[in-house]
Amino acid sequence: AMGHIHGLGIDPSDGALYAASHLGLFLVEGGAAPRRVGEAWHDLMGFLVIGSGHFVASGHPDLASDLPKHLGLIESTDAGVTWKQTSLSGEADFHALDGTGALIVGYDGLTGRLVVTRDRENWTTVDQRPIVDVASAPDSRDLLATTPTGELLRYRGGSAARVRTVAAPPLAYIDWAADDLVVGVSADGRVHVSRDGGESWTKEGRLPGPPEALEVTADGWYAAAEGAVFESTDAGATWSRLA
Repeated sequence: AMGHIHGLGIDPSDGALYAASHLGLFLVEGGAAPRRVGEAWHDLMGFLVIGSGHFVASGHPDLASDLPKHLGLIESTDAGVTWKQTSLSGEADFHALDGTGALIVGYDGLTGRLVVTRDRENWTTVDQRPIVDVASAPDSRDLLATTPTGELLRYRGGSAARVRTVAAPPLAYIDWAADDLVVGVSADGRVHVSRDGGESWTKEGRLPGPPEALEVTADGWYAAAEGAVFESTDAGATWSRLA
């Protein structure tokens, strides 16, 4: 019922797992069918939890709404029940979002720009090239990004003037979980783990299909593949279907 999943996020207030999909936002609980959050059926292309009950997203509006066809950045402070337009309405379609309440990095699929914001209203361009996924270091200093060809790019200090290609396996989706822990998934579902901030990698398990989204925190490892959500309790070695 969720359709294609574009993003996953965990609310730090209660550990609840949310899936942002082609058909809206869903609450995912093990052993139960995913439950729709709110009444909007927005196609949420990008999704990020930045605080307790505090989410940002992007994509395309519910067909029943009168919003522009590109949502820009929208924001919810009631755990996705309602949304308000924040910035770039009609001007941006973020296919990837990452970061914290202090700094958000996004990839705009309309313009091909990698951009950052500190206030969710004013944006600065970091780079312009095709990007699949982005990940921000916990201290917000460095950014990682994957390309359609599987390359991993590191932006030192969040600057395009200090970008380099990292020696890494081909990766599609990445998440900088905490400290130096970075998790990546290849286009074929193979899971790779780095414990030195993305500089070296080890192979772990494999998802049952091509990945759609990835979320790794101290409380859990989650990934989406083939319209389903999977959980790993052994640092990526094995994955079990959650919903």
